[in-house]
Amino acid sequence: MVLVKRDGIQSPRGLPYNDDDRIYREQIANFVAECDRNYLHLNVSKTKELIIDLRRANKIVPEPVVIDSKTVDRVTEYKYLGVVMDDQLKWDAHVEYVAKRLKPRMYCLRKLVSFDVNQNISSIVYNSIISSVWSYCITSWVGNINKTSKKVLDDTVIRAGRAVGKRLPMVDEVLIVGLMISFILFSRISITLSTLH
Repeated sequence: MVLVKRDGIQSPRGLPYNDDDRIYREQIANFVAECDRNYLHLNVSKTKELIIDLRRANKIVPEPVVIDSKTVDRVTEYKYLGVVMDDQLKWDAHVEYVAKRLKPRMYCLRKLVSFDVNQNISSIVYNSIISSVWSYCITSWVGNINKTSKKVLDDTVIRAGRAVGKRLPMVDEVLIVGLMISFILFSRISITLSTLH
């Protein structure tokens, strides 16, 4: 699949069908030609190819993509806008990345609490530097994480709650709120668009 970005919107192109990747290759060629027509430099050394194939058997590895006589690197993991995805759409690597980012932030929170700071201030610090990290794009990835990965995040929330001195919303609770907000925003946008006709 090729992700083509135009005006801030990414659209998938060229999904292979029955192991025939001609459309995929054609879309890549069209994208390269469009970049050339618009005098855009495509940096092939920074371009990566991530193949998502969820089949368990009969996986056929396609030939590498070549742009301007340079081979595009094929990767099994890719970080896009702060979310790490892999070729099997498992989110263990993303949870590991988030947990690594949370450790120094948890240290700062514990140090802040050791100075006997007001509980409201420590809650604000938690919400701004810890919760914002692990809840980023939560509606896209948390539904597919395994129990071990979810426990890593829940344990971080529990430890932060002990430091702050109150119960904090767990991962599932934040997900439900995020889905409700997404639903409300989507329904309001669709109502607004339908009244504009």
